[in-house]
Amino acid sequence: MVSTTVVRKLTPVLGVDRIEPIVIFWKKLGLLPTVEVPDSKANDGRLAFVILAADGIEIMYQTIESIKADLLNAAFIKEAFPTTQQQTMLFIEVSQLAAVETNCGGNDSLCRVEQRSMDLRKSAMPILPET
Repeated sequence: MVSTTVVRKLTPVLGVDRIEPIVIFWKKLGLLPTVEVPDSKANDGRLAFVILAADGIEIMYQTIESIKADLLNAAFIKEAFPTTQQQTMLFIEVSQLAAVETNCGGNDSLCRVEQRSMDLRKSAMPILPET
């Protein structure tokens, strides 16, 4: 089968209530903000959008309120883009499990580290932000 896609890149934009705790989490794993968009409605320095990236990996976050405003202004088929928060889980494969445990460990951890073996790939694990 010959690929007919015209898509060159696809990066998820995940909706969250607040951006700042997410940035702290990803910095512990080595991803840094490359783009930060302030929330124009907040007077306390909150962000409405962020792109975090490192070594060819990229993820984007936008606040739910900002998403709602964007979609209400731009979506031509509003039913196709719900503005309610949706849960997403990320599966992250790491090269150095011990380093992740060191960076994310402790009682005040932003994440829970679980090691799972799948097809003998010992480094595969999900990292979940605590709720």
